[in-house]
Amino acid sequence: MRKPRLQPKLASLSKADREQLADWIRHGEYDPVLARANKPRSEGGLGLNISKSVLQRFHAKVALLDAINAKLPTDKKISLALFETLAQRQIDYLTSAADNKTLAEAHQSILNTSCDLASTADSPTQLATLQRLVDFPVRAEIRANKEERAQAKELRDEEMHAHKIKMSELHHQLVERKTIVREKTLDFQREKEANRAAAENSKLSTKNSKLAQRPLPPGH
Repeated sequence: MRKPRLQPKLASLSKADREQLADWIRHGEYDPVLARANKPRSEGGLGLNISKSVLQRFHAKVALLDAINAKLPTDKKISLALFETLAQRQIDYLTSAADNKTLAEAHQSILNTSCDLASTADSPTQLATLQRLVDFPVRAEIRANKEERAQAKELRDEEMHAHKIKMSELHHQLVERKTIVREKTLDFQREKEANRAAAENSKLSTKNSKLAQRPLPPGH
């Protein structure tokens, strides 16, 4: 399943802007809120260019958040930013050391209230969001296992690469040594042949010299 993302049309909004838009939609009708959100910031708007359907989807998210928070004690209420983080399956953030305690408490609160909400959810979208909120620790564990396996594979790949490099270097050294031995052997053979030729030439020269010094027979 493809990982869901925040609404692209609202991606430019900061956390404060999203809270502001959520507050407007809680207390106003779609058309006036839409007109206000699409106004330039210089006129008190958010500089958006969205349709009514985008605002309706955002309102459904806000309404679900409010329904959850209505069942939670004051010190356990969830912010819109945290709610969107949980709903969007941002596992790397969810499992960070700095947020573990807060997220664990938030998730436990959601878990304790989701059953009631699921029975009264207004749409399949709300049910799907509730499911993502409830099961994110399982997904986090799966992601952690996948990352661990990926790291182990990366380490094996690095070791294999290093081994291949080492074997390549050894092979290169072996080839170089064989080349040196072969060249020395050839040099030795050439020197041997040269010495043999020099010895034969020396013998031939000595023989010719002796023949030249032998006295001629009488009558010549």
